[in-house]
Amino acid sequence: MASADYCGEATPNTLSGTPITLYHAGNVPTQTSGSVPGYVAGGPVREDYFFESAWALVDPISGQPVTSATLPFRVRTQAVCLTKKRWSTLPYDGLCMNNHGDTLQPSRVPDPRNPDVQAKYCEEYTRDELIQRGAVLFSYSKFLDAALYRFKHVTTGQYLTTSRISIHSLESHLHATLYQPDASVFSDAANYLLIDGFRYSYEGPLFRPETPTHLFEGIAVSPLLRYRSTSSPTRFITLVGGSDAAVPDGYVLDEVEGYTSASQNPPSSAAALHLYGNDTGDYLTTGDEAHLPEGYEPLTVTPMGYLPQLEHYAAPRPY
Repeated sequence: MASADYCGEATPNTLSGTPITLYHAGNVPTQTSGSVPGYVAGGPVREDYFFESAWALVDPISGQPVTSATLPFRVRTQAVCLTKKRWSTLPYDGLCMNNHGDTLQPSRVPDPRNPDVQAKYCEEYTRDELIQRGAVLFSYSKFLDAALYRFKHVTTGQYLTTSRISIHSLESHLHATLYQPDASVFSDAANYLLIDGFRYSYEGPLFRPETPTHLFEGIAVSPLLRYRSTSSPTRFITLVGGSDAAVPDGYVLDEVEGYTSASQNPPSSAAALHLYGNDTGDYLTTGDEAHLPEGYEPLTVTPMGYLPQLEHYAAPRPY
């Protein structure tokens, strides 16, 4: 649980050093207003911890949660479900190894955003339903990691690459508005859609701007900076600080999105961020060259930065 090994595969899925707090079935906070009582509270609790996951002990032979007082010879810890906030930081279908290519085994933690599987977010279960599914502990996290997404404006066709998103509840989980830019940050947020829906809009994980700097010791990182056009409120450019990409004339710093890896030897699976542009002066930052829109050409030769999965990071000491 400390490394958010949701799948029980000895693989971390969150930033090493992220503070968490745990509750058991008897003291986990529940909704007391604005919602039906009996659902686990989403947070924040203790100022800035948010509900992340419910955890169970699972029999590795049967794959079923242990719900009796008698434990089998071996058990593994595994997530019963993840919250909407945690799923928003993960790629489509998550990171469990058997979710990708192994059709013989059922998904350990199926993605509720995938319409082809039967799965729910943690918020869709009551506390008692989670306990019935084997949940014995409930984790809350400070969420020092976020995910970078690409959006397209429905009117101008201009692109926005940002980690500042709002999470929506939709019956069609792959709808283009499952995530949208945060309306408290972007005045025209409602007019942005995920590019090609959710599946191909996810770029990768990054550190949030408020991540304590001591977690970066021994890790090469660079700030991801979003600039806004002074003449158009829907025209943005997202650049990695210290890269070869220059800020165009007529753009001013809007916000620090977070921090990306600046490793000289990134893992081969890490998304390599490049800057692209078209002949009308629009920009797109992405690591997904395979789904590059027509008319956009590369403006950077070497990657500006990388977005490796969080298992490739390690903190030298706890938070």
